[in-house]
Amino acid sequence: GAQVEYHDPYVPLAEGEGWSLKSSSDVLGGVKHADGVVLGTDHSGFDYQGIANAAKFVFDTRNAFRYRGIESSNIMRL
Repeated sequence: GAQVEYHDPYVPLAEGEGWSLKSSSDVLGGVKHADGVVLGTDHSGFDYQGIANAAKFVFDTRNAFRYRGIESSNIMRL
């Protein structure tokens, strides 16, 4: 199985049938301990350089890192 966490300042709670997740308040702490990060939204308040530096792997579905001039071998774009 997998352990899933997420951070979204606009969605404090995500719920589905039989599950719920509370948005994490410590983005960089979560990123540092994650096996991988999926960026599904490109909020302006994220510390993109900090995420790129801390993450083992980032799957960027929004091209947000490149848009901000951040290139790294651990970032894969959709």
